[in-house]
Amino acid sequence: MACPPVKNEFGLEVHPTTIGRLIKNKDDIGNNLSTKTQRIVQHPDLDNTLHKWVLQNQDQIILSDAILIEKAKKFTKSLNIPNSNLKFSQGWLYKFKKRHGLGQIKKHGENASVDDNVVADAIPKLREVLKGYDLKDIYNMDETGLFY
Repeated sequence: MACPPVKNEFGLEVHPTTIGRLIKNKDDIGNNLSTKTQRIVQHPDLDNTLHKWVLQNQDQIILSDAILIEKAKKFTKSLNIPNSNLKFSQGWLYKFKKRHGLGQIKKHGENASVDDNVVADAIPKLREVLKGYDLKDIYNMDETGLFY
């Protein structure tokens, strides 16, 4: 049995006991300690410095979680932040990466070491060599392991 005023005004099916429970607990609804609170960054200088470092170095090296944590520890020392209460846990790292929209991209092979100009020059030559073959017979070199 739904409560007709709620159904009429909001188009929702709400049981009367739900409304009664909400009215009974109205004082506790806003003060519930189990709800998550948004925490502010304790050390914004560290956060900003590490983020800038990541942006500057993400194309040159593979930034693993261990590297990010070690770099954060070094920045803590260089910024004179007392690290007695800092714990660079996996939770801290997850929140740092989420805050800055960072994710892990797995690079395959040696894609970071290839010169783009060489690739641009080689593509027309490669197309010329491959035009005599059906597309179903052309494989990426990484796929050749399937034939062993």
